[in-house]
Amino acid sequence: MHDDSQVLLVTDDEVLSNEVSAALDSTNLRTQRTDDPLKTIQSMREEITRLVLLDAKLGEQAILKMCGELRRSDSGSQIAILVLVTDVDDELATTLLNSCADDVVFREIKPWRFRTRVAAQIRRLETTHDLALKVRDSDTLIAITSRLVGAGELSDNLFTITGLLSAELDVTRCSVVLVRPEVDYGLVIASSDDPLVRDLPIDLKRYPEIQRVVKERQPLVISDVTDSKLHEEVLPSLRSVELASMALFPIARNEDIIGVIFLRFAKMRSSFQDRELVFCQTVANATAIALRNNEILESLRAKTQEVMQVQNQAESQLRALKPYEGFFRGSVDGMIVLSDTGVVLFANPKGASMLGMPESSIRGYLFSERVAPNERRQLEALTLNPDQQGRAVDFTFGAAGSEAIIAISAGGLGEDGMTLLTMRDVTEERITSRRLIDAQARLIEHEKKSAMMEVAGAAAHELNQPLTSVMASTTMLRRLMTDITDSPLRLIKTIEEESERMASIIRRLSKLTEYTTKTYVGKARIIDLDAVSDEGEFDTENDQ
Repeated sequence: MHDDSQVLLVTDDEVLSNEVSAALDSTNLRTQRTDDPLKTIQSMREEITRLVLLDAKLGEQAILKMCGELRRSDSGSQIAILVLVTDVDDELATTLLNSCADDVVFREIKPWRFRTRVAAQIRRLETTHDLALKVRDSDTLIAITSRLVGAGELSDNLFTITGLLSAELDVTRCSVVLVRPEVDYGLVIASSDDPLVRDLPIDLKRYPEIQRVVKERQPLVISDVTDSKLHEEVLPSLRSVELASMALFPIARNEDIIGVIFLRFAKMRSSFQDRELVFCQTVANATAIALRNNEILESLRAKTQEVMQVQNQAESQLRALKPYEGFFRGSVDGMIVLSDTGVVLFANPKGASMLGMPESSIRGYLFSERVAPNERRQLEALTLNPDQQGRAVDFTFGAAGSEAIIAISAGGLGEDGMTLLTMRDVTEERITSRRLIDAQARLIEHEKKSAMMEVAGAAAHELNQPLTSVMASTTMLRRLMTDITDSPLRLIKTIEEESERMASIIRRLSKLTEYTTKTYVGKARIIDLDAVSDEGEFDTENDQ
């Protein structure tokens, strides 16, 4: 029950009035008596009346007339009407209930029973009132969200929304304020009291309440600004404006607070109902979506404008190329014209064929996407660097196993930043060139082997005769020195063994047809005779 509510008792019976007041004394309801039925409705307008008690002793016709007038009044749907009767029969109860009375109770007041009947009516009224508020809130939210997502300029829509909030909550001023990420400056983009406010900058040092909401990411309600510690430093500047209470609700985008909905009240608001807090935060969330949608729409508009500009530029450039179209199409080389952004403006049939795309669909294609990723930097240098233009550079096109090597040269075309690419398929040439290089390498290797074998044969021939003479002389010397001691004989034997070793090397040189090398001293390499001759086993046995 609300402590500002009253019960209006319409009777001229003071005893009854005292009994009713005593029964309701322990409740929050205030009782007021009037004995003039004509003043009842006027009294209801001046006070917040929740319950009207009608004394049946005023007469049945007077009661029925008053019930009708009460129901037709402004507050008719927000009050409960109880008729106090001495005796009740079915006919009278039916008549009273059909005449807009909510309940019939005995004039003989039983306090606990009377309070129970009154409390039931108050709860019914509160339930009905809360339901009506929810329906009204839903209608208002639908109107607000329809505005936010509907057509029209966002600034105009936000001004309309601040007006709806002001009317709904009896707000003196409702504003939508966006804040910078640094929380130093804000921008008022809509205000309910001024339709011309669109981009009003404010210094947030003068608005500690906004800084608090951005920092804590929670709604903030200040019932009494003059008693707020948050406003101690800025209170002198607030005395000049009509500001008693305020409420702020964060506008969030993902993890960031991008603004607030700022409500100012000239009259003191001692508290906010839960439905009001939920209502305002819902509007703040819808505003965040509208701001995001507006950014997307503006981005789409900018992108559309950019695309249209590019298309217009491309059409202009194509018109400039028209006189050369016959020349391009008749060329045996592939020719492609790129815009200053690298987009294909024109391709002759040969050029489109080299790229593996139909001529009808190649226009508007980003040429660099057809080039291998590791070659795109080289393409950029070719098309943008004047020193590179005129020089042919090889690029690889196609899938693995079926690559084509295309030599591309670039040159400026006209004054609109266009680039002409001349393309020639050099796949066969590059393959033939590689084969020629391989053949030359094999020929050089063969010549090296031939030269080596000739040198080895000549060395073997020239060394064989003196070595044979040395070996024959050593054999004769052994025969002549039969009476000599062992020491000279051992020397002669060593000469014979080494001579035989040299003879083995000479035989291998004479049979040399292939060769490999092995490390000798440091980085030097020599022919590995053991690897290229089958004399190794023979030599090993002799060495032993």
